Amino acid sequence: MFGQAKSEKGFEYGAVHQWGSSKKKIPSRKFLPLDESGVIAPRVYEEIKEAVTNEFKNSLNP
Repeated sequence: MFGQAKSEKGFEYGAVHQWGSSKKKIPSRKFLPLDESGVIAPRVYEEIKEAVTNEFKNSLNP
């Protein structure tokens, strides 16, 4: 998931913003609700799960 958006020189924007880069001296600027191991916050997971489930159910019964 992370590192998919890259600059022409291969700079991985998402990962660097989320966790920072000591090599490039960039501090982390967290924008995703993830813990340090990359696990999504339970509250956010449930909200996403509910939204996806509802969209799926609605697509079956328009």
